[in-house]
Amino acid sequence: MQLIILEDESWRNFKPLSYTRPCFDLMNREGRLIDQLVGTIRHDGLTGYVRDYLAEIEEERHQGIEFNKPPPRDDEALVINALVRELSIVDKLLKKSEGREFVLLNNGRIMAARVRGARLEEAHDPQTLISLLNELASKVDGYVIDGSHLYSYPWELLDAGEPPRPPRESGPPIDPRVAVMGEPSELYIAENVVIEPFTVLDVRGGPIIIEEGCRVSSGSIIMGPSRIGRGSEVLGGRVGPGVFTGPVCKLSGEIEHTIILGYSNKRHFGYIGHSLIGEWVNIAAGTVGSNLKNTYGEVRVNTDSGRVSSGRQFLGQLIGDHARTSVGTSIMCGRKLGCFTMSMGLVSQDLPPFVGVSPEGGLYVLELWSEIATAERMMSRRSVQMTDSYRRLIQILYEVTAPERGGITKK
Repeated sequence: MQLIILEDESWRNFKPLSYTRPCFDLMNREGRLIDQLVGTIRHDGLTGYVRDYLAEIEEERHQGIEFNKPPPRDDEALVINALVRELSIVDKLLKKSEGREFVLLNNGRIMAARVRGARLEEAHDPQTLISLLNELASKVDGYVIDGSHLYSYPWELLDAGEPPRPPRESGPPIDPRVAVMGEPSELYIAENVVIEPFTVLDVRGGPIIIEEGCRVSSGSIIMGPSRIGRGSEVLGGRVGPGVFTGPVCKLSGEIEHTIILGYSNKRHFGYIGHSLIGEWVNIAAGTVGSNLKNTYGEVRVNTDSGRVSSGRQFLGQLIGDHARTSVGTSIMCGRKLGCFTMSMGLVSQDLPPFVGVSPEGGLYVLELWSEIATAERMMSRRSVQMTDSYRRLIQILYEVTAPERGGITKK
């Protein structure tokens, strides 16, 4: 059976994080969404349906996965929405349907479908695939499920999933001068991890997972549940609870209830909480992100379809790839810092991609060539070389996001 992971139009609600990746490459507390899908659903082949401008870079990121290509005519295809929250529902329906074709809808969105490959031979992009499945809903077994079983907004990822306990490994011995608060069995420390003396690992609130190649400096406090991604460094301060990172991050200051996708720096004093942060982000010393309104009311967020209530009293920032802040930046709660932005001073409004904030508080458009050069320099500091595909992605994004910068001039 061919597994097809479908990104629907709700990707727009996940900006700015979704500008540079399909939604299945986002993370919740359990890890990347695509890893959860692939690890749960049995399949013989894997296809992703994504925006056209992402297809090239995704083929580079996920070798072995085809993109925007119909399944073989004689094969059976299982389509699953990339933003599905409860895979157990799909699994139960697969068993209940006993091999019959079906389409499952949730709040008007395609949640899952099992159909013959021949029915999808005209599907070469997500929109066409969605249209074909909506038409099929009246011709095959159609199901509608109430409730919120698909992610609709990025902040829903902050509370979703449980950090998986890795297979128990012996790991390196822990220095007796490291304080472990709670049950030591809730520590999962991989090989080649260095934890210096006089650190605190507090697992009373949940497990702490420290992946291979990490380093935790003296004076650091890590509070569970948290997962420190491969090759990352904790350089003092308090990290957690609820901090889940991808690989090669630098962490310090005060960070809590935050997901960082990878290769990002928050290594100085300052506060970030209840936030989602992309890759290649640099949060400068003294940057403080508010996560609570002075009125203690629900935080509201701007989306393409209008301003919506997050339903949350605590919500920080949504920060896109390659965003940077200057020393001493303050950011109001619920704000979006677009990909390739440069912030300073007080940030009281959302920043479109490729926009900087001047010392006087005005906005100006950043030069494409300068942003590519800056990205190359940052990536080289982590021994990552920018590929031609990645460079083309940045160039396309500059064009795609131009309407959002309407009325903002170059410096």
